[in-house]
Amino acid sequence: MTSGFHRFALPMVALSLTSFSCQVNPVTSVHDLAAIHDPTTWQPVDNPEVTSRYQISDHQQLEELMLTNMGAVAPGQFSHAFELSSWALVMLMHDDNPGARRKSVALLGTLAGGWISQYGAIAYPDGSASIESAIGQLAAASDGPALEAAALALLNSPTPDVYGAIRILAAYGRIIHNVPVAETRHQVISSLALRLVMVGLYAATLDADEDVSESATITTALLESNLFEN
Repeated sequence: MTSGFHRFALPMVALSLTSFSCQVNPVTSVHDLAAIHDPTTWQPVDNPEVTSRYQISDHQQLEELMLTNMGAVAPGQFSHAFELSSWALVMLMHDDNPGARRKSVALLGTLAGGWISQYGAIAYPDGSASIESAIGQLAAASDGPALEAAALALLNSPTPDVYGAIRILAAYGRIIHNVPVAETRHQVISSLALRLVMVGLYAATLDADEDVSESATITTALLESNLFEN
């Protein structure tokens, strides 16, 4: 890991340390984030059970606390990290709160950096294979070799748009939760997650909020520098 990435990672470490005060499991926060938004419009919805759990009624403060708490999910917790990434991408595309979008950039950058530094994730060039066929392989995967094969098929196909990336991350998160994956397969699977997360981070560089776009620009540049040096 380069010194540049250390400078990037420190703010997220601070966020993770402050998250423990709310006493909510980080994985629960992933699900709670979805529960306080309408699944179609992503507008805020009342959820008394969730607000009572965090003892916060203000929607923006609540979602920012959840995102902070989610910072404790490690890159190697693949099922939860992939599911978290899919929701963080939804936040980047649809949430009205710039503060929550900035936190989403930090979360995604930290996970992506971990996949590079801990699992040797690399950037694959776009391929020409059928992405529909690759998604079919993913849907049918029931063991580690099949999951790796599906990841390779996706990496050898064109990079999807953000919404395709969201769907693939969510599907991988669900499937890998019940499928043991050997360490020898972690690099390929992490490389796929990295590609999908980078799609959203590149999109965030065009965010209407200057702080969000600047954060995304810095994050993608640091990740690219780490990919190049690795």
